[in-house]
Amino acid sequence: MSEMKENLKILWIDDEKDLLQIGKEIIIKAGFTPIISNDVNEGLELFRNNIEDLVLVLCDYMMPNLNGFELRKKTLELDDKIPFGIISAYVSKQMALDALNLKICGFYEKPFQFEKMLEIVKKNSEDRCQSIIENRAIEATFFEEAISIIDEVEEKILLLEDDRNNNDLINSIARELHTLKGSSGCLNTNIVTKYVHKYEDIFQAIKKKNLIISDEVLNIIFLGLDRIKELVSSIPKRNLHQFSLEKIIKDLNYLEKKADDIEKKEAKKTNTGVKVKENISVPVFLLDELASYAGEITVIRNMVLKIIHSLESKYSDNKEIHILSELFEEMTKINGVIQNKISEICKVPIGGIFKPLQRIIKDIAKELNKNIQLIIEGDSIRVANSIAEVCSNCIIHLVRNSADHGIESAEERVKLKKQEKGTIHIKCEEDNNDFILNIQDDGRGIDTDRVKAKAIEKGIYTLDQIKKMSDKEIFEIIFAPGFSTATQVTDISGRGVGMDMVKSSVEAINGKLTIESNLNRGTKFSLKLPKPKSVTILNSLIIEVNERTFAIPEESIDIVLRIKNEEFIENIYSVFNQKVLKRENVIYPLVELDKILKLNAGAKKNSDYIELLVIKNEGYSFAIIIDNIIDSEEIVLKKIPNCFNFGGIFSGATFMGDGSVGLVLDVKKIAEFTGLKKMTDNFSKETNIELKSKEKKSDILITRIEEKSIFAIPLEYIFRIEEINKKNIHKSGALDVIQYREQVMPIYNLANILRLPKCLKSSDDRINVIVVKNNEQYVGFQVEEVLDIVERQEEIDTHVIDRLGILGNVQVNEKTVSIIDVPNVLYKVSISASLD
Repeated sequence: MSEMKENLKILWIDDEKDLLQIGKEIIIKAGFTPIISNDVNEGLELFRNNIEDLVLVLCDYMMPNLNGFELRKKTLELDDKIPFGIISAYVSKQMALDALNLKICGFYEKPFQFEKMLEIVKKNSEDRCQSIIENRAIEATFFEEAISIIDEVEEKILLLEDDRNNNDLINSIARELHTLKGSSGCLNTNIVTKYVHKYEDIFQAIKKKNLIISDEVLNIIFLGLDRIKELVSSIPKRNLHQFSLEKIIKDLNYLEKKADDIEKKEAKKTNTGVKVKENISVPVFLLDELASYAGEITVIRNMVLKIIHSLESKYSDNKEIHILSELFEEMTKINGVIQNKISEICKVPIGGIFKPLQRIIKDIAKELNKNIQLIIEGDSIRVANSIAEVCSNCIIHLVRNSADHGIESAEERVKLKKQEKGTIHIKCEEDNNDFILNIQDDGRGIDTDRVKAKAIEKGIYTLDQIKKMSDKEIFEIIFAPGFSTATQVTDISGRGVGMDMVKSSVEAINGKLTIESNLNRGTKFSLKLPKPKSVTILNSLIIEVNERTFAIPEESIDIVLRIKNEEFIENIYSVFNQKVLKRENVIYPLVELDKILKLNAGAKKNSDYIELLVIKNEGYSFAIIIDNIIDSEEIVLKKIPNCFNFGGIFSGATFMGDGSVGLVLDVKKIAEFTGLKKMTDNFSKETNIELKSKEKKSDILITRIEEKSIFAIPLEYIFRIEEINKKNIHKSGALDVIQYREQVMPIYNLANILRLPKCLKSSDDRINVIVVKNNEQYVGFQVEEVLDIVERQEEIDTHVIDRLGILGNVQVNEKTVSIIDVPNVLYKVSISASLD
């Protein structure tokens, strides 16, 4: 990953050379290649020449000739996917509004702090960086396949030169070109697709006898194929964007015009009526706009529905209002039909992505000397284009994996009393709101022992971690970045890129990927992909917190609780300073939205009950405290810019039924933002600690820091206990630091701070860290081992204290335990940091 990042670039434009030099250092420290300029026009040229490699652009707002916004307008014409940030000493209201239209990823205050700006650069470049890396993996796969197809086409064109009326050859070439055109859709630019489409039209015209294969035509065919080679060869060089479609397509346009002239002459000869086309091409953006308007109708419908209900309650005997209500209900049904029809129009047959597979299997079987058959079932199902794209990205990697790692050689299969011919079975099916793609082989299955050994060898997991894993967790290791059990890298596999890309592609659209495998019987990969709607309409619960209105999708809500205040207080516990609710022997971490969002206190609700929503989604569960449930209604989700999305915990915004704007909560992002997902995992797998009531302040964490003595830390000071991989720890001067909850957290070795002799040296690749919070800054203390959490039963004995940083001693299970004076230790490290 770091090697890939070094090839990616960040463009920084500023007329202050001193700041530009600091920016250069920040980019290098973030792991990217800097390209800098103090001139806007030069910066625009750098943007144009480095589009393929750019992950972020930062520009000073006040620049000579053009300001930052004017430069942004020009870059949008070239590429709108590269994040663009503005550095400015001030931001006006009008600037903020203009930034929305220009897709500005954020404003960053000038002058800036080095470390803060470093984190901004890392955060804003992350998505683009990941996208480029994934696209390059896809491009590499396409490049391999495209070269193979081009070689086949060239060989057949050479045969066609001697046999110009061979319809089988012409049809075969047209099919190969159609496959190449379809596969090129995975590229970021459509220049290859459009050029191959024009080139394919030549052979369609030859098939219809509108074009005769003369020497002139044949010469243009060869020139066109050379141009396709040139386009495809430019993909690894990252200069595909430098080609102009208008310039390279002239020769093909000449042949197309010639074919059209012949077709018109033929049409005049025949005195038949004009046949109306049954199918027309519609740009995707028009369908997207149509779907968006259908969604707007849903918003207006909700508003009108509330008014109708209000009128019905006021004028219950008015027949006209009843008729209006019935007509409105019919209109709602028609709107639903329109949305479904739009969704159907946007669908494509899934079978289109399977066309190259027979050829791929044939080539792999020949190369590996295996006998493999491919069976495809359910390929007539129509799916949304987004699902087809994900399946297209995944299917080749999964089929290659089955052919290479799964299916045995013919000799090996005979010895295992299997049929000599191995089978890869692809099955497509629909299950309510999900599309399911299964890829199953009858090969050797996943050897868990081999996977474990490779995982330990590559340093992905330790032996202790592997021992605790189930077979299902072992199977999922094959999706780890860079993981492969192949002994050598070949054209088919071994790079450790494909399976990681499969998982990320599936999860990108909130899909699920599962594996079933039996040794010597085979492996089954199942992709469960949610069907997208033509417009994002969610059945949501409208809730109120501190007089603010929010929406939360009903599919994420497990139960709604209404608990008496006394019962609520009795069942609240504290674990690592995190409040949890115990309800019917189930533990629910509590989320208080008003504290997370720092909402000003509204009018206090006078009630004997506490209302909570229990959230269950993707393996975690927690409870959100709310003030009130207002309503349940369908909402249309609208995206909001990242700069207005606090912590990323909102999936978007919506217009409520009364016309007001409400934010839509993303429960998964809330869990990640507050650390609850990790905490939930700890409850189920790692933590066997008895819950202690929040009123008890005498709990202590027993830990070992050095060989002979046992120490304890009062639990009230502890924020969390973390197990951290050493690979994630970096150096800041002489200090160990790690990125933790959007901060740079220092890690101190407690043995060194307390000047203890004979510190234990851990050979493990992970360390135990006690995280405490000093004001708003997290501080980590490394310990050798966490032993237990106990309730202190006696007063601290302060008579024997041999060093600063020790508060005193207590007896626990007939052993002397030294209590660490946390405030004193924090003071010592802060003094040490200031001296440094």
